[in-house]
Amino acid sequence: MMSLGQLAHFLRLPLDSSLDSLEVNRISTDSRRIEKGDVFIALEGEQFNGHDYVSQALHKGAVCALVNEHWVPPADLSSACLLKVQDTLISLGQLAHVWRKKINPFVIALTGSNGKTTVKEMMASIMRAHALQIGYEDNAVLATEGNLNNAIGVPLTLLALRSHHRFAVVEMGMNHTGEIAYLSKIAQPDIALINTVQRAHIGLLGSIEAIAQAKSEIFVGLDKEGVAVYPTDLSTSSILAQAANPYRQLTFAMGAAADITGAIKGEDLTVSGFGETLSVRLHIPGRHNRDNALAVTAACFAAGVRASEIIHGLESFSGVPGRLQAQFSALGALVIDDTYNANPDSVYAAINVLSEREGRKILVLGDLGELGQFAQELHQEIGLRAKESGIDNLYVVGQLTHYSVASFGVNAHHYESVEEIIAVLKPQLNSETTVLVKGSRFMQMERVVKGLMQ
Repeated sequence: MMSLGQLAHFLRLPLDSSLDSLEVNRISTDSRRIEKGDVFIALEGEQFNGHDYVSQALHKGAVCALVNEHWVPPADLSSACLLKVQDTLISLGQLAHVWRKKINPFVIALTGSNGKTTVKEMMASIMRAHALQIGYEDNAVLATEGNLNNAIGVPLTLLALRSHHRFAVVEMGMNHTGEIAYLSKIAQPDIALINTVQRAHIGLLGSIEAIAQAKSEIFVGLDKEGVAVYPTDLSTSSILAQAANPYRQLTFAMGAAADITGAIKGEDLTVSGFGETLSVRLHIPGRHNRDNALAVTAACFAAGVRASEIIHGLESFSGVPGRLQAQFSALGALVIDDTYNANPDSVYAAINVLSEREGRKILVLGDLGELGQFAQELHQEIGLRAKESGIDNLYVVGQLTHYSVASFGVNAHHYESVEEIIAVLKPQLNSETTVLVKGSRFMQMERVVKGLMQ
């Protein structure tokens, strides 16, 4: 990756010259995953303090540890390689920024209220097809692993870049104003995409307009020749346009005026723009995933990707675990696992998918988080939406979902535990039934899916 001397130089830190040539294997913030030759960065959080694990990391083979200058190391580390900085989290970001500039890949950054990880994986699929077509291997594309999209995950993603990476697809998330601006400055993207603005985190930010403003921070770090890509068919599109104003822009919309426009015909998505029209058949359900594919297509056009590569990448994409993944139970029921996470608008999208199924339709729902003062109202809306969409039964667990039960009415039931839901629901499964399971990450609703599939 780099030498320890280079790392110290990047951070402008003194280092014993005898250690300059030591090779750094990886940068890690997790002492449990340390391998020989790694550098361990000790981060301080609300629930943990990485400095408590410095000894463990060094004993497992880390060549050095980056620590906060106020930390007093134990006596047994008096001769260990410890690089002291004012704030290890800030230094992690600084190191990632310098490393990104050194490797110099083409960086596509993306954010949105829903579908970020799906959009990221769609984008990576297309960029791999593009890389192969222009003479690179498919390992020329680095993409964010899982949802490592915060102030720790984005730097770690960039620090995973190696010389063979020509493209990086970087997902960015947030739960407070200023977070995405910080991440964008670190990543310095060539393309910055906002796929949608909806009500995720509304309890933290207070309004949809504030969410749009926070998402639009992704444009802040754009390269001077970079392109801001955003939708024109949202109530907050004017906020995105204002933020994108200093940069080159490319817009997209489904059935509205934009540079790139989309239309849905059955299972197919037709995209038009710049004199080209392409038709794609996606192998994942949901209108919202057609919206995601349109956003990805727009960003790929901005990156100069050919239409044939976009089609190949999208049609070979099979979805992301925990996001509308369908499987049949032993009794023949279709169980749709959408348990990765949830906010009101992603629940509506899931309800739309469920409503299109034939036979009996059952929604299993756990609490939605980060809704603040809007929690009661939005849970009530979900119950009403499910009822109006033709969902037959609503089974819920959690502290807030009883509001959904009240608005759904007859055939809605609240249970005290996941185990109760499984016990009640499992005997009802048959080939005429579809069950969709969803809830916020902290609810761990995948336990329901596992129980129904056993």
